[in-house]
Amino acid sequence: MSNEIIPPTNQSQNQAYHCDNVRPYLYAGPDSASGIQPMPMYAQTYQDPTNPFTPGVNGTCQYPQITIGGVEDGFQHGKDLWSVYGKKLGLIPKTPNGRVWFRSSESALTQASAGAVLRGVWPEYKGALPLHQMVSSVDTVNEGYSCAAVSSTLSSLKSTSEWKEHLTVTEELRSKLGSMLGATDSSWQSTFDHFSDNFQGRLCNGYELPCSLSNSSACVTMEMAEEVFRAGDWEWNYYWRTNPDVVKYIQVVEGLFIGEIVSRLQAVQDGKSSLDYSHIFIHDGDIGPILGALGISVLRWPAMASNVAFEVWETEKSEHSFYARVLYSGHPLRSIHGVLDWVPLSDLIDILSTYVPEDITSLCG
Repeated sequence: MSNEIIPPTNQSQNQAYHCDNVRPYLYAGPDSASGIQPMPMYAQTYQDPTNPFTPGVNGTCQYPQITIGGVEDGFQHGKDLWSVYGKKLGLIPKTPNGRVWFRSSESALTQASAGAVLRGVWPEYKGALPLHQMVSSVDTVNEGYSCAAVSSTLSSLKSTSEWKEHLTVTEELRSKLGSMLGATDSSWQSTFDHFSDNFQGRLCNGYELPCSLSNSSACVTMEMAEEVFRAGDWEWNYYWRTNPDVVKYIQVVEGLFIGEIVSRLQAVQDGKSSLDYSHIFIHDGDIGPILGALGISVLRWPAMASNVAFEVWETEKSEHSFYARVLYSGHPLRSIHGVLDWVPLSDLIDILSTYVPEDITSLCG
């Protein structure tokens, strides 16, 4: 994940968002240097005066779009990865080779994040790298494949007394924000997803919190934003840790991708892995269920640039030859299974395997 500008759907807000200092490049070329080399081009957002429709927020951003803060953050993250896993441990090679592997979702946002991070890892590398992606209609991340059980399970977990109480105690805040910002439709009022995304995007990128267009003195305060963030944290902990259908919900939303993680860990356990380092660039909506499957003690909404690292270590000093560490944004994950700082790899595989569906087509209906 990286810093991004969040689409202000159905909102009219008082500040323009500008992305002129970021260039989203858009071009394709052949797989060899002997072919046609296209002109490098980047998207430049503009508003034509003859167009009667106006975006919710004026400016030069295409939503959702990585910001210069996101690019800089990703570059620094890549440098940090190199300093530990490359320079110190020798797990990342000095130049990319066949023992490294990268993937992203189909989103231009995660692809841009990947470019920034990998440039931080290899600042002097001159070549191109493959960033693997699944066909979007069957992607196992970012809600790619169609599964009716996702919406039906979500509806079920939002029918509980806990969820209804959450909506009741936050009704005044949602109503006040909705009236102030023109955000009154169900996508804004049924959860804190959009409010939290919008406010985080502003604060992380140096913008003020929004004010009403019709009343410049009616502005979102920091206290209101913090209350939004607390409510969003509660929702994410409920989605991926405490709701009564949490195992099924994780299985239908993220079970296939968790299965990919398990298969990679199992390949190491079986001595069949050909990789030293792999890196997958995904979204908060993917990180949440992965943390839920790992049994994180308390889940807060994954912050921008959140990351989960799986380290596997081999030792001959005990009956277990492989151990694992799981780091969440640089720190050992505190879990209902204990701190995942040094656990047998087989135990970690068992923890995750609970959330891998045996038959996803039947489960999805």
